[in-house]
Amino acid sequence: MANATQYYVCNSGDDSAGDGSVTSPWKSLQKALFTIPFDEDSVDVNLRSGRYILDAGLFIGDKRGGSADGTFRIKNYEGEKATLDGRLIPEFGAMISISDANHVTIEGLEFDNLIGNKSGIYVERACSNISICRNEIHNMHWTTDSAGSGVPSPSDNINPLVILGNSETPMTDISVSHNDIYDLTTGYSEAVKIVGNVDGFIVECNNVHHVTNIGIVAAGNYDWVGLADASLNHARNGVIRHNKTHKCVSPVADSAGIYVDGARDVQITDNHSYENTIGFSVGAEQPGEANGILLSRNTADKNTHAGIVIGTNTTDARVYGVQVTENKFCCNYTDSVFGGGQVIFSNADDITVSDNQIESLSEYMVTANGLVTNLKMNHNSYVSKSVDANAAVFAWNGTTGVDYFSFDAYKIATKEDRLSTFNGK
Repeated sequence: MANATQYYVCNSGDDSAGDGSVTSPWKSLQKALFTIPFDEDSVDVNLRSGRYILDAGLFIGDKRGGSADGTFRIKNYEGEKATLDGRLIPEFGAMISISDANHVTIEGLEFDNLIGNKSGIYVERACSNISICRNEIHNMHWTTDSAGSGVPSPSDNINPLVILGNSETPMTDISVSHNDIYDLTTGYSEAVKIVGNVDGFIVECNNVHHVTNIGIVAAGNYDWVGLADASLNHARNGVIRHNKTHKCVSPVADSAGIYVDGARDVQITDNHSYENTIGFSVGAEQPGEANGILLSRNTADKNTHAGIVIGTNTTDARVYGVQVTENKFCCNYTDSVFGGGQVIFSNADDITVSDNQIESLSEYMVTANGLVTNLKMNHNSYVSKSVDANAAVFAWNGTTGVDYFSFDAYKIATKEDRLSTFNGK
């Protein structure tokens, strides 16, 4: 791989007289994007310290970017903090748009001060080998009420980071890693969204917090993505691991720290999701399917509602093929709500829940609000801080029409959790 050519941008630079060298830098990123030759595949654009107010969005298209021989990278100058300020970005615009580009990295920058129905980083169409890493993305709000007391409508959205596969050619090799993403009033949108024809992605080691909706979502089945072939309309073959999601709480809906909504073949491992409304959720809000989802070695604790919710209430939608193993769902439902289990099912099929630690603050352990077929539960460890096994509640009304008011009654009637244990008050 070729050594990267180094270019420099500095607030004290000159777009007219500068040549992009360290001693004669440009003043703006726009100048760098328009001036660096398109045939240079291996490039580092280094931003010196300071605040760069963007009067227009930055665009990286199919002619700009790298190749297998090198990456086009926009980054902070080593040891210095460079801030991109979005205060002048127009409505429905983005601070950085990447479209049909390959081998592009956005690294080590601060994205700040974005208000309205806009986007921070917007990646779309048939991109490949895109890395968004080690950035600080914050202070973005759909409303000028940054305290978040405004109640959004469905048209109120700001997208801090969106990966949108809206081309019939799939987006591939997408990486979102080691970012700090926080202080976001997102309306009906999410902090990190991966949706549509995205085939191969990893979201790892991010800290996503203080968001007024979902933290991280992998999604599919949405008509607005614009794909003619519905079979392509799923984020898929992805890994979400080693992230922290906390204080992701919507004023209008039950928001999860990490959510799979109509995606396929996604591994969710070693994440910590806490102090949200829900820890983890696997569902399908639109007609279509979510399947092939693995949740393993995650921890959900101190969420106001469930540790995990699996299933759908959408007509013509299906959630199936979900494995939940070796997780900890502890002390969730901090808001006292009748029927609130640590694990909640809606309508779902082919679900395995095994080898998990499920610890409740109340008598409610697991709740089935809808029909669950081909359910396999075993080798789980149940703990209640308030009752013993004879008073534990497994609210199974949605599946069998009966709620069970002891651990033994539940096991005998459902034939689930035969080798599981219960430790109570």
